[in-house]
Amino acid sequence: MRNAVLAADIGGTKTYVALAEPQDEGVRMLHVERYANDEYGDFDAILRRFVAEHAAGREIRYAAFGVAGPREGERVRLTNRPWLIDAAVCSAILDGAPVRLMNDFEATAYGVEVLGEPDVLTLQRGEFRPRAPQVVLGAGTGLGVAYRLWEGGCYRVVPSEGGHAGFAPADLRQLELWRYLHERLGRVEAEHVVSGAGIARIYAFLGGSPDIPPAEVSALALEHEDSVALEALEIFASCFGAVAGDHALAVLAYGGVFLAGGIAPKVLKPRQASRLLTAFNSKGSFSGIVERIPIHVVLNEQVALLGAALAAVRDVAT
Repeated sequence: MRNAVLAADIGGTKTYVALAEPQDEGVRMLHVERYANDEYGDFDAILRRFVAEHAAGREIRYAAFGVAGPREGERVRLTNRPWLIDAAVCSAILDGAPVRLMNDFEATAYGVEVLGEPDVLTLQRGEFRPRAPQVVLGAGTGLGVAYRLWEGGCYRVVPSEGGHAGFAPADLRQLELWRYLHERLGRVEAEHVVSGAGIARIYAFLGGSPDIPPAEVSALALEHEDSVALEALEIFASCFGAVAGDHALAVLAYGGVFLAGGIAPKVLKPRQASRLLTAFNSKGSFSGIVERIPIHVVLNEQVALLGAALAAVRDVAT
């Protein structure tokens, strides 16, 4: 157990912590625990509990944490919870083991490498090319975008702020949506549309209540077939597909596009998935290129935890 590493996926409402070890070219999870953040005053308390209950007497060689917030040096402040994750404090709890902090979406981008066939739903098989660039997009609270580029015998993750790129309307209805958002937000970003908040904004634009959260909009559409909610999800899916296709085209992502985050598995039913694919592939004279790019929906909700563990294992090896 001398090569054990510790990984964590620290979100706004819940935290996963795991012990892991190297396995072939990947990682093997030894133990995983899920914690409700409301039951703890800070992440340090969660980490101390996990170490006491599941890592007592084990040497932790390295740790890597994916955190839902912007990194500031060796600290990350959560976006949706008043927690500060400090690498030095966490290292002390782990008896001096080095601690690497990364954004949770960077961890997700590492994690897609170790997903198995049951962990993804393929929307477009395309023509997969080994070692070709890959794109990972995640619609959730915001819109995460990262690239995976082959370098030195493995994929290197390149984080980005692509979710804050400008939103480009693809038809007259989306142009009306852009105008509606521009009046309220100023510059309209892709994240303003392709995110949980984006679903709620689209629903309000169509005349629905502005106070209904995105989960309820989805339920109205998928469980009650509400016409306004259904149109909102269709517009959302089209915009998601267009944004994903733009990023795929930018790097010629023949290694695949992975749609992660909590929204895609829940709302991309056949009707919405069809809209997404149509928008993804509608690239004018370049449509023939993007039609050959594989597209997968990530189903495994622990992908960021897997990615943090993989990053820790690789850091130990180097």
